[in-house]
Amino acid sequence: MRKHLSLLLLAIIISSACSSVDLPINIIQDYFDVLRIKSVTMLLCSTSEMKTAILRQLSAEGFLVSFSLDTVDDLPITRSGGVLDLTCNFSLSVINQFTRDKTMGVHTEWLLLDDGSSLDVIKDAYILPGSFVTIAQILGEEVVYLDVYRTSPYRPLKYTVLDNQTLEQFIQLPDRPSRNDFEGISLLGAAVLYYPHMFCGFDCRDHPEVDTIAKTGFPISQHFQEQLNFTLTFQILNDYGWKTNNTFSGLMGLLQREEIDMGVIGIFMRPDRIGTVDFTGDTFEIKSLVIYKQPALSAVSNIFVLPFTRMVWVCCVALSVLTGIFLMADVATSFGNRQTFEESVTTSDVVTLIIGCICQQGTTLVPKTLSARIIIFLFSLCCLFFYTSYSANIVALLQSSSATFRSLSDLTNSPLGIGIQDVIYNKIFFGEATDENVRELYDKKIAPQGPKAYLNPVEGIKKLRSGMFAFDVEIHWGYKIISDTFHENEKCDLDEMRIFLLPKLSIPVVKKSGYREHFTRMNTWQRDVGLHSRIRQRWLPKKPICDNTGRGYVSVGLTDFKPALLVMVYGISFSIAAFFLELFTRSKLFYRCKFLNKSKRKRRKFNDWDRVM
Repeated sequence: MRKHLSLLLLAIIISSACSSVDLPINIIQDYFDVLRIKSVTMLLCSTSEMKTAILRQLSAEGFLVSFSLDTVDDLPITRSGGVLDLTCNFSLSVINQFTRDKTMGVHTEWLLLDDGSSLDVIKDAYILPGSFVTIAQILGEEVVYLDVYRTSPYRPLKYTVLDNQTLEQFIQLPDRPSRNDFEGISLLGAAVLYYPHMFCGFDCRDHPEVDTIAKTGFPISQHFQEQLNFTLTFQILNDYGWKTNNTFSGLMGLLQREEIDMGVIGIFMRPDRIGTVDFTGDTFEIKSLVIYKQPALSAVSNIFVLPFTRMVWVCCVALSVLTGIFLMADVATSFGNRQTFEESVTTSDVVTLIIGCICQQGTTLVPKTLSARIIIFLFSLCCLFFYTSYSANIVALLQSSSATFRSLSDLTNSPLGIGIQDVIYNKIFFGEATDENVRELYDKKIAPQGPKAYLNPVEGIKKLRSGMFAFDVEIHWGYKIISDTFHENEKCDLDEMRIFLLPKLSIPVVKKSGYREHFTRMNTWQRDVGLHSRIRQRWLPKKPICDNTGRGYVSVGLTDFKPALLVMVYGISFSIAAFFLELFTRSKLFYRCKFLNKSKRKRRKFNDWDRVM
């Protein structure tokens, strides 16, 4: 689009007999030296010899100079400069092109050369407060510098004389006149509400968790109005806008078609939106996390083996075995009146004694020898210390939750059901997800449920409270419901995990808007003075605190007691088997079978003797 215009301009420059203002090169050089700009595009209708002289002089001073319109960039990577001679025949066409493309933005410093008779050329130019345009009127030996901009495309241009004496005095000026007064212009905007039936106002505290994105963004826009002196007329929508076939719906669609000037609230800074609108700096971060209850430690581990480490258990077994060996050795060396116990004992009696000491149950065996008494005393003392530590740890473990779910993969392979808050961006982000763990979670847990997977926050948190359920929710909404409905002991069991990172919010404006720079600076100022922090404290609740002091006791359930019950079941089964085995060994049938076996062995022995004889 610009190449044909460039060729046209070159033809005009070559063939035109018009004369431009007498060009003082030093003015251009000194002007951009003040601004520390070394890359300049010059659109002049001077002769080739004059351009050569300009190029030679500015290049010697370290400038990069171009005379082509093609080098003018709407969004240059680095700050650059431009010079346009308004007395040239093509200047009106260039200004019209710049207005359509919004070229005169914050990234380029423009110096317009005039002889006092060509200001009508820029009367309709898109030179808003975010533009940097200076007019140098060369009136003979005198140069007058004018700062020019308009507060609105529908307002006339404002001219401010920067200096009416010498160039040296202009260079010494500290700053340009302030442009922070938009003079009460009216800008058009739009806001988005997902729950209009529950919305009672941007300042209403009845339902602070409802449409929090709108409630956090609207105060920032209000401060913009007060800081820059303009009014906002906005409409309410129900869609932030998502891209379909290179066009956007909702709020983004209005900005794309430039039917409004700005968004009244923040929207996600997504890559597909950056090419369509401009953002004015981040404001807040909306987090969406999966909240779930970690299962009790007893549900995933045998808490009866957790109090001691493996090495301690090995030491306990070794101590018990050594004690049994020492006692049996003492019994074996008994003679005469030196008896280890008052009664005769067997190996099973010693084993029963050791088990009784370990379980703090005692024994009926009374040691008589000093060595046996010392052995049993020391072993009982060690068992007392072990038992005390073991009991204390068991009490703590019974009230502990596990850290079973540490990753999305753990959540995917768990028996927990999963629900997602019913907002459109969750469906879009899941559809765009490329992370393998997120895709696996969606394919296994969410997609099979269909529409039933998407719940409103109240219903989702209710299912979460019942257990064995995880719910992905905007945390400001989830925290509010949890703080209002959960008991203290229930809060302590909650954990959370992030599925995907949501982009930060920002107030959007139309692409290459002349107001963007001012909004960005005002937004930064609001953050620096603490206005953002105040808004955050008012509308974004903190994570509910787990207060262990109010947790109270935890009743022991069958799940907690399951390993002990299994030991009892196995012991009863073993004792029953031993009981029947003892009955069998003492019955007549046993002795009869034993007698028959002896008879068969004797008969076999006599038969073998007969064969030998």
